[in-house]
Amino acid sequence: MRRAGFFFALVLITAAFGCSSGTADTDPREPLENPEPMGYTLTTISSTAGGSIIIPGEGDFAYDGVTVVDLVAEVEPGYRFGNWTGDVDTIVDPDSASTTVTMNDDYSITANFEPLPSVEYSLTINSTEGGEVTTPGEGTFTCDAGKVVNLLAVADEHYEFTCWTGDVDYVDDIYAAETTITVWDDYSITANFELVQYTLIVDSTEGGSVTVPGEGESAYPAGTVVDLVAVADEHYQFVEWTGDVDEIDDVYAADTFITICGDYSITTVFELVDYTLTIDSTEGGWVTILGEGEFAYPAGTVADLLAVEDEHYQFVEWTGDVDYVDDIYAAQMTITVWGDYSISAEFEKVPAPEVYSVEPNSGQPKDRLTVTIFGANFKDRPSVDFGERIVVQQVTFVSASQLEVRIRVHKLAEPGPRDVTVTNPDGQSATLPDGFTVL
Repeated sequence: MRRAGFFFALVLITAAFGCSSGTADTDPREPLENPEPMGYTLTTISSTAGGSIIIPGEGDFAYDGVTVVDLVAEVEPGYRFGNWTGDVDTIVDPDSASTTVTMNDDYSITANFEPLPSVEYSLTINSTEGGEVTTPGEGTFTCDAGKVVNLLAVADEHYEFTCWTGDVDYVDDIYAAETTITVWDDYSITANFELVQYTLIVDSTEGGSVTVPGEGESAYPAGTVVDLVAVADEHYQFVEWTGDVDEIDDVYAADTFITICGDYSITTVFELVDYTLTIDSTEGGWVTILGEGEFAYPAGTVADLLAVEDEHYQFVEWTGDVDYVDDIYAAQMTITVWGDYSISAEFEKVPAPEVYSVEPNSGQPKDRLTVTIFGANFKDRPSVDFGERIVVQQVTFVSASQLEVRIRVHKLAEPGPRDVTVTNPDGQSATLPDGFTVL
């Protein structure tokens, strides 16, 4: 070997100078003085199981002569470091997992590991509210060192598994309900559960809104009791809750609650309020449209009305709840229903005409005259009669108290008084006896 040749050369040199070789006191692990500058190979390997060489690693490595190389072996759980074997003369401590070797030649070394003596550990398993560990169960279990234990956590209804906590360094996946743990010590672990979060979507139809909890999408833990309050707009009323309503306490109550046991979507239904319209009339006519009596209409309905007077009567006005009547003085009009209303069509008797005087009040045969009749309660387009052989050619309505009448006295009209009669279009008439005289 190179090391032997080098030693022989060193003996010759020391002998030539008359010096003792000193071989008995030389420590082969100490670096030699002034070594020959050469490159050496360090081959490192590890035993089949139990660990590995992490510094400088495993394989072949080249170093200059007398280089001090760190050696570090990493031990796996369940094993312990044994020793370094092979070319260990320059290893400082062959029994230590962390040591050094001085490169004075080509070396091949092996890191040896050995199993730990059989040891039993305790594994304690429990869970929070909301589920349980079914595999291997809950409690304290005795396990051999290195045993791989299957774990299965099962959530109750409306709960979900979240994670394993405690001594979880050797749990394969702390976020998996089904996983494993390798036992290398006394461990205590817990399966954690929490209530599932469900979504509640709240909406409403036209005519109101949900003020509690408001409208839109919200998240709640399972089992949460959520108050529901629906408020109707003016002229609307709450009807019911629709959708996923199985857990609503009272679907027909505007103020109620829902228990969250799943993802729910609910809608509040509103509708227009029905109001009562009561219609009647005074003596002298009746309401033909809508008729008379009580009628129910949704708020905002526009209802047509028509009042018809009896003979010798006339419509006057609508009375009662007339704020939303289109025209209270029109016999035919509309009313917009925004509440419970009572209205009445008012009629009055049409007064008969009265004749006070006629001017001029006389004429001769063959006369053509314009006569003024004075009186009261005249109506437009009346008819006038002056008696036998007096022809009425034209009647002009001047006012309720005055008429202008053009007459022609026939040439054969006999002398004497005549009654003057005025008849309104409604058929009512008045007569002035001897109101006009043929001379």
